[in-house]
Amino acid sequence: MPINGSRTSLGESMSSLQGRFSRFVASAVATVLGVGLCPIAPGTAGSAVPATLVYFFVNDPRLNRVILYALLLVGMISVPSIEVVLDKIKEKWLSSQTLHAGEGERSQGADSVKSGDSANMSLEAADCPLAVADASSGETSNSLAALDYNALKRLIDPRSIVIDEVVGQLLCYLIVSAFYPLSRINVLVGFVAFRFFDILKPWPIRKVERAMEKIPSIWSISVVVDDIFAGGMAAAVVLIGMAFLSRV
Repeated sequence: MPINGSRTSLGESMSSLQGRFSRFVASAVATVLGVGLCPIAPGTAGSAVPATLVYFFVNDPRLNRVILYALLLVGMISVPSIEVVLDKIKEKWLSSQTLHAGEGERSQGADSVKSGDSANMSLEAADCPLAVADASSGETSNSLAALDYNALKRLIDPRSIVIDEVVGQLLCYLIVSAFYPLSRINVLVGFVAFRFFDILKPWPIRKVERAMEKIPSIWSISVVVDDIFAGGMAAAVVLIGMAFLSRV
């Protein structure tokens, strides 16, 4: 029995260590090696990583191929990494928040929620019908429905996650490079255009983003989708500008 007990303890320790390591790697990927922890404009800092590399290697004949491979690699690891980080955030939030989910309170407006980062945030459950599995009980809870949109956004798309900005920026350059050779000018224009669309989120970006955020099972994908749209729209701006200049 003592031997079995020690084996069980060792197995639990190894499992815990593996879990911590996987979360560490996921966090490193999601924050682009800590770039997302920048206190000022972390999204812009994340976008600047690929933009800077492309800018300085713009004359390399292998650049287009490198961008393609980088986009495929980052695209494959971004969603799983984001999902691990979001699961940890949701787990911490669910363990710390206090629910007041009585039917009478719901009929009057919204549930009252307290968390480590926010308190007394409300939203009609009908406007945001979210359900999240509570890790401690295995049951579903509509607790996230009590968050207003801004609080929900901070929870499922924290500013520190910037790997999605890398995906969007690389996509912009890949599309542009398929039609025109990249230059330092269109690299800079692509960077500015991408930040413009990613920050302001004009139609249809915000509409798609909000629709996807109502489905908890695809939260990790929704974090990236708006940047994909922004990258495509930024590329369109660069291509239109290049086409116009080529005719002048």
